[in-house]
Amino acid sequence: MPEMTEPGTLAEQATRKVDALVAGFGFEARRDEIRDCVVDLLGDHGARPRSEPPAWPSDICDDHGPFEFSVALNRKHAALRVLVETGGATPSLADLQAAGEAMTDQLAARLGVPLDRLRTIESLFRSDAPTAQLARWHAVGFEGAAPPAVKVYLNPQVGGPSGVPSAAQRVAQALLCLGIDEAWPLLRDVLARDEADELKYFGLDLSADRHARVKVYVRHHGIDGRGIEQALKNCRGYVAGEASDFCRRMTGGDGPYDAKPIITCFSWVQGEARPSATLHVPIRGYARDDQVASDRICAYLRSVGIATAAYESAIPAFAARPLCAGVGIQSYASLKHTADGSNVTVYLVPETYCVRPPLAIASPFEPAGVDAR
Repeated sequence: MPEMTEPGTLAEQATRKVDALVAGFGFEARRDEIRDCVVDLLGDHGARPRSEPPAWPSDICDDHGPFEFSVALNRKHAALRVLVETGGATPSLADLQAAGEAMTDQLAARLGVPLDRLRTIESLFRSDAPTAQLARWHAVGFEGAAPPAVKVYLNPQVGGPSGVPSAAQRVAQALLCLGIDEAWPLLRDVLARDEADELKYFGLDLSADRHARVKVYVRHHGIDGRGIEQALKNCRGYVAGEASDFCRRMTGGDGPYDAKPIITCFSWVQGEARPSATLHVPIRGYARDDQVASDRICAYLRSVGIATAAYESAIPAFAARPLCAGVGIQSYASLKHTADGSNVTVYLVPETYCVRPPLAIASPFEPAGVDAR
């Protein structure tokens, strides 16, 4: 992969990417607020030169960069979000855990978000196992003039694949502690393929709102469209055939999805017996380049009545390179239902350390030489 040669630090890179997104999606009034948030979240990572290799192989991006952006689009408005793994004093899991927990406290003090639910479960997600890929991530979202929305992401596998307790035991206990007794039976059915269905992330809205969510992410290895429908069929808002159609539109085929695993996210709120669901498709593994990915995303947006002009102008500015020159800026495309209809979120990688070259073919499901544009 070609390395990035643009000078500067990770904080300077993040600031440039913020500027491209706020200009494209109409968040100019919050530019400084979003800039400051990203730089603060980076912690010790922020001052690190991009010319040096990653201090810690973050799982957020394929090139191990410690932050990504996303834009959520529906027929009414857009929302921006940043996801960051805060840097520790040293590249050790213990220091990353300490840095992540300190950042949670900092966010709570600055933004006034409650930590009571997190305090109930966070000890379940602590470990000194050196094999863990992550300790704690934070996401901060911006929508209109609303206060920033803060989420924390914890690692069910923090003890390692064979850790005690297991990821399943850890998640089941956390759900029970949070008073969501009905969640685990549904998840147990979703995890029916044993190791092929992997508990990946545990998310929590840091909010006192009654709609604050508890989220569990499952990564499905080698699943096909029928399997995805089976996993989502008991969720609120489920429409038969919609999930498999979205996968087909994003990847060019019906599976099995072997190039990159599909991820499903199950989201519970107090008072709701069933979860809502979000489907995450790793489009970067199924499109030859970012132009193909952008074309597929925009075609889907138009099909559900979402305007594409802002997206079509913002993404090239964010990329700062021809979209056909690499693949991976648009890492995932996700779909969920909201009160405003279909909500499509695209996850955007800043290519901090390298650009992945285009794939040899338009899609793993199409013969070589077929152009999926």
